[in-house]
Amino acid sequence: MKIHFLGGLGEIGANCTVYQTENISLIVDFGIKFPRVKNVGIDKIYTNTKILPQNKKFLLITHIHEDHIGAFFEIYHLVDHIYLPRLALEFLKEKSKKELILSKFTVYDHNSKISLDDGIDIYPFETYHSTPETYGIMISYQKQLITHLSDFKSNRKTIFKNLNGQLDFSNESFYKHLFLSDSTNMSSQKIHDHSEEDVAQGIKRILNKNHRRYFVTLFGSNIERIHNIQRLAYDRGMKCQFLGNSLIFYSKISHYFQIPPEHNDSTEPTLYFVTGSQGEKFSQLWRMARDQGDVFLNSEDAVIFSSRPIPGNDQSFYHMLNLLSSKTNNIYLDGEIPIHCSGHAYKGDLEIALNELKPTHVLPIHGENFHLTNACRFITERFSLPVTKAFPHSTFDLETLTLSASPSQNIEPEVYIDQNGGHKIDSEDIKNRVKFANKGLVIISLDKRKINLVGVPSASKITDQLNHELTHFNKSDTLVLALIKRRLEEKIGYVPMIIHS
Repeated sequence: MKIHFLGGLGEIGANCTVYQTENISLIVDFGIKFPRVKNVGIDKIYTNTKILPQNKKFLLITHIHEDHIGAFFEIYHLVDHIYLPRLALEFLKEKSKKELILSKFTVYDHNSKISLDDGIDIYPFETYHSTPETYGIMISYQKQLITHLSDFKSNRKTIFKNLNGQLDFSNESFYKHLFLSDSTNMSSQKIHDHSEEDVAQGIKRILNKNHRRYFVTLFGSNIERIHNIQRLAYDRGMKCQFLGNSLIFYSKISHYFQIPPEHNDSTEPTLYFVTGSQGEKFSQLWRMARDQGDVFLNSEDAVIFSSRPIPGNDQSFYHMLNLLSSKTNNIYLDGEIPIHCSGHAYKGDLEIALNELKPTHVLPIHGENFHLTNACRFITERFSLPVTKAFPHSTFDLETLTLSASPSQNIEPEVYIDQNGGHKIDSEDIKNRVKFANKGLVIISLDKRKINLVGVPSASKITDQLNHELTHFNKSDTLVLALIKRRLEEKIGYVPMIIHS
């Protein structure tokens, strides 16, 4: 068996791992990632389906987070069958603009056994994460066992929320056990994060302060926490309401959001779940900070951030925070009172996983390069286990436990989506957008000896000088371009992007 890492390795997002035998490929997750560079009009990125193996394909979805399921409709028609949790199927039904072919889906849970061709048996088990129905899988193949667990944490005792009883992974029938493990938090000094129970108690302390209204912001997919906060609110006779598209979407798919009849009345809500935990433009909280939201804040209200800013969002987050502070002083961030926790494993959680699973070999996944490096170091020093640090688009041979670069296919490994029209855009166009954004643009008409500068320092002054010089420069087009580049470098110190005809 070959294991191909086509996404989610050396990066956060776009998770896609392929287990390939001679006749079939098992694709585990097919998600999106969001661009690091946010000023070039790219909305999302996912793995190019053209680099998938050309044999019979099965897709298995582990849970509903966008970095695992977000590009599903790009691969839907390319796979023979799809295995997923019940909540994931409800997610796709709600998101789909067309009727899904339900015969193509099989819903699994922690009691399931999925048997594929070539002697592959899959045993899902439920683990702890920031959304319910999150699964790891154990793959049995030729007396070898693979545990794929990209998103998980423990309850400080076990990683198994519901263990699959059909497989005894502790017996000696497997001579090899490879563990593919989440590494997202391996650069942290923390051993464990708060539990969801700790967070619920923290939220409870804030609700006991009796502010006029509460506005709680968090990721919409954090269904368990939303449910816990709802219960706390209802116990106090508070009515809840969702504001923002993503929160409303998740409320439609989840049976967890059941509003008790006695609170489903016409009275004004006293607790709102609002989008905008990362300071996203046009989110509900972003609008409220500018007095443009569906509800207006006042000094007696409280805003609770049951979230932490993701690196890269800091600037927009703190700008929104400053605006909110002019509306109310009752702003609560995670800190002295625990009101957020990560859904991913810290070193203490990974240690519990290693003690429970007892693998013979470990390969960290679901992390950037720094996270993978720290995971490898921790596993080697703490457990003296053989560990492999893989890299994007590498291939791991299960039989020999060796890593190699995947053969080049001369195909773009990722697909980029333009945020304005939803069109696909290639990497060369993105490079040009970045260059234009950073250096400006020079447009030259060689036949008319005319030049225009856009986004260049002192553009009008330089334009007049260059146009005057060009009218007296009767040389070849090649020499004209060379002259312009030389003059631009003299005037502004660099050569902008040049378009000529």
